[in-house]
Amino acid sequence: MTAVYTATFVLLSVAGLLTLARLLVGPTDLDRIVALDVLVILIVAGVTVEIGMRREGWNIALVAVVSLLGFLGSATAAAACRTGCFRHDLLVMDDLARHREQQAAAVDVAGDRTGDRRPPLRRG
Repeated sequence: MTAVYTATFVLLSVAGLLTLARLLVGPTDLDRIVALDVLVILIVAGVTVEIGMRREGWNIALVAVVSLLGFLGSATAAAACRTGCFRHDLLVMDDLARHREQQAAAVDVAGDRTGDRRPPLRRG
């Protein structure tokens, strides 16, 4: 059974490192918020595996408190998104998507992509 616990901790550690990379790289604040939420979930999972490994229940309250804090953080972030706190990031993402659509629509007569060399063709 020790091998199962070790494998679980290794997988949780790898997931934690990948989540930390997402937290540092971003690119938007929403990505960072989701990464923090996933990190809280991974911490709760690690503590829960440790509880099962040691067969001691003294830190179950810690799991409950960390889970509650993670939930409150996610709920607060969702409320901030709904009220437009992160509206700037969403506008930047919309502009980027619109620019990519215009680049994809910019096709010359021969049928090959023009890229950034010429402005995109206007529709209608």
